[in-house]
Amino acid sequence: MRDFGALAGNPFNIDREFLRQELHFDRTSLNSLDAVSDRDFIVEFLFWASLLGVHLSRWAEDLILYSSKEFGFVTLSDAYSTGSSLMPQKKNSDSLELIRGRAGRLYGNIHPDKMKAALSPDMLATDIAYYLVRKGLPFREAHGMAGLCVALAEKQGIPVSQLSHKDFQSVSSQFEDDVVKVWDYDNSVEQYTAQGGTAKESVQNQVSTLHAWLEEKTQAGVITKK
Repeated sequence: MRDFGALAGNPFNIDREFLRQELHFDRTSLNSLDAVSDRDFIVEFLFWASLLGVHLSRWAEDLILYSSKEFGFVTLSDAYSTGSSLMPQKKNSDSLELIRGRAGRLYGNIHPDKMKAALSPDMLATDIAYYLVRKGLPFREAHGMAGLCVALAEKQGIPVSQLSHKDFQSVSSQFEDDVVKVWDYDNSVEQYTAQGGTAKESVQNQVSTLHAWLEEKTQAGVITKK
């Protein structure tokens, strides 16, 4: 417990032991300056939070792996998982994936250059289906066509983006020369323009909405600016 004074304590002979008992502190500090300048508790909290994050991340990763179809060691309750929007037989371990993702933010920084280098054309397989939908095909049929394109690329041992126009045509006559636009990662992100989507304009709208909400709560006194 600190003195009533940041540097030299106080000159009024205040009973610090009495204050300690009244405030239910464990003990009094031996030095008044140390009581107000000590920041070890901050470092210790950050360390333990990071360490806990490491353990939670590893624990979540193990459970995700063990709950996969290949292992089947663990079955997640439906209360802590969700279904797939594309594959009805699939169960997503969202709760564990969120734990693993949040834990990484405790001890790591995002490196955009490395993230961009890790991009793969296979990630845009769903965009092939969207391309065909825009050509007029039902999504279920387009989804199957996209799967055939991926399978054809795997058979040839090449990324799906390196399939020739003839290869795409062998899957569906709906593929035209403009299919090459599918392999633009920025365009892929920007196509999600609906509310809450990943397009820059949509994200900016979300940010503006949050700013307006914060301003409203601040004026109402619910949130206090520091």
